[in-house]
Amino acid sequence: MKLKVSFILICLVLCCHTIAQNQRWIVQGNDDINSSIPDSVKYKYSSFTSGRVTFKDGTKGSSFLNYNLLLGEVQFVSLKGDTLSLANENTIRSISINQDTFYYDNVYLQFIAGNTSAKLAKSEKMRLADIKKRGGFENYTSSGGIENYSSLNIGARTLHLTENKQLIFITHIFYYIGDPYYHFLPATKRNVLKMFSKRKGLAAYLNENKIDFSKEEDLKKLLAYLNTISQ
Repeated sequence: MKLKVSFILICLVLCCHTIAQNQRWIVQGNDDINSSIPDSVKYKYSSFTSGRVTFKDGTKGSSFLNYNLLLGEVQFVSLKGDTLSLANENTIRSISINQDTFYYDNVYLQFIAGNTSAKLAKSEKMRLADIKKRGGFENYTSSGGIENYSSLNIGARTLHLTENKQLIFITHIFYYIGDPYYHFLPATKRNVLKMFSKRKGLAAYLNENKIDFSKEEDLKKLLAYLNTISQ
């Protein structure tokens, strides 16, 4: 069950580890998605762990936290033991879980690297990649895209399905580039040029160097370069 409530301050301590990502998961059409995908798949960490939320007004709160890959939301355990999603995300400055730091800029972003000139972060989320329809001999074939659907809730999205269909979920990683003030945009050549338009030599560098904006190592090299050029 997905609920959004105001964050409750709870001081707790726990340890856990990051789960392997990029997993593929199949859900049958009539099954409940939330209960069909196990916690070990839909959560980034193997269990809820001690974390801290820092708000823009300077206040802080601690609780058991985890990142829900299916919903793309940070969740916490309330005093009653319920699993709830953080609300009023725009009031959040940062979130710390284990050794990881998250920011919210329309989506939750995990900080990867940064310097005084630029920041790099990523968004991880389980997305509905395909809907397959059952044919002869119990074989499933692609229905031709996820737009051919008939009542399934994934966050704010509703799809309508029948029992003869399968839902294919895959974890995707999207990279974001940020300025010194932690304002982020999807990592693309166009956005980099837009965000750092006053950096001399940047356009020439991007034309001369083949930066793969889907590769973390390439983006780290770009960050290092941005730190060497002046405005």
